[in-house]
Amino acid sequence: MYWIAPERRDVRHGACFHLCAAVRPLKDKTVNSGSVTEAQNDIRITKQIEMEQKQCGFTTTP
Repeated sequence: MYWIAPERRDVRHGACFHLCAAVRPLKDKTVNSGSVTEAQNDIRITKQIEMEQKQCGFTTTP
């Protein structure tokens, strides 16, 4: 999972985890990374899953 720096992940600061560092919201930003567990336990995961799957090159199966 990826998020925009600063390293402190805090909802009050608008932190949001993304699927890969190549997604548009992270473009040209300093990006930190962490585990899926951190994202699930610590903060929120992007609501733009389908868009990010396409941008990251992930495929899904029904």
